Amino acid sequence: PTMMFIGRHERLALVTTHVPLKDVAHIVNTPLLKKTIKNVRDGLIHLFGIRKPALALLGLNPHAGESGIIGNEEITLFKKVFRWAQDESIHLKGPFSADSFFATTWNKFDVTIAIYHDQGLAPFKLRNYRHSVNLTLGLPIIRTSVDHGVGYDIVRTGRADAASLVQAIQLATQLSVTRHKHYGPR
Repeated sequence: PTMMFIGRHERLALVTTHVPLKDVAHIVNTPLLKKTIKNVRDGLIHLFGIRKPALALLGLNPHAGESGIIGNEEITLFKKVFRWAQDESIHLKGPFSADSFFATTWNKFDVTIAIYHDQGLAPFKLRNYRHSVNLTLGLPIIRTSVDHGVGYDIVRTGRADAASLVQAIQLATQLSVTRHKHYGPR
């Protein structure tokens, strides 16, 4: 499955989710990148009706590796994935440097694909906190949830906010209706 967050004005998907940063470079590989890109592309087509979605992929390293100066994953690993995407007619651009992407480029794409959790979710939540939903792609069912953690620290304090839960239920309902209309019952 692939985590994709739906905000007011943008969508963000994650290649890796809740893993330590020190492990990210060892986890990211060609099959995982391809699976994530395919899940995102298929989800945008089948659930949101975007016929030819434009996908942006962030780099793993700072400044997307600076042509190998700050890491070579963008040259060795990402190049293969971009060739595959081109062969599959997937509109994929990047790898983009995350430090400037969210300030200048994110709104030119239907979705941004971040390599690791905080690389994408820190800027995403800055703009969308309490107004976004977590949608799990790559499942045979529609699964939505809140855009934040569980909040054990505020249990029984009266400070919990149900806004994201309400939006998750509304999005699940909307996507179910859309999918049923286009593809029939499942």
